[in-house]
Amino acid sequence: SPEDEESLQKAHGIWTPEMDTALVNMVVRMAEKADTSPTHLMGRLKEVELPASLSHVARNDMMARYCLICMFNGPLETYLQYIDLPQRGECAQSLGRRVLLLRHCMFKGVINDYMAKVMRASSSHRGTPTLRLNRLAKDGTPTVFEQAAAQLND
Repeated sequence: SPEDEESLQKAHGIWTPEMDTALVNMVVRMAEKADTSPTHLMGRLKEVELPASLSHVARNDMMARYCLICMFNGPLETYLQYIDLPQRGECAQSLGRRVLLLRHCMFKGVINDYMAKVMRASSSHRGTPTLRLNRLAKDGTPTVFEQAAAQLND
């Protein structure tokens, strides 16, 4: 059963996605309260009260996992915008698919920054397009629709 598997993983010190999520959520809450980055909390993790889902974890193991999650999030801040996340389903081994499998380890700030970049990139800086259409086109010249499509795609 899933409960037996989770108990076995906890007994052998295997980290589950649920444990990662609990650690990330705890760190993000701490960072918001301290008005700092989640990557600057190593000293504070020594004394913090752990959530129930992490209470069985040795403090050193939790801190090592925190370091690993920080090392994962650091490069993501820079490179996530270059990873082709929409193509995640086409190739099981694609980088986009692997990153999405670890999304539970992403800090909220990394996700928010990525979404803001996507929104900025998808907004038009050109404003409202101006089309010049020749309605008196003769045979062999582009139709009004072809003219509009060509101008909008330029």
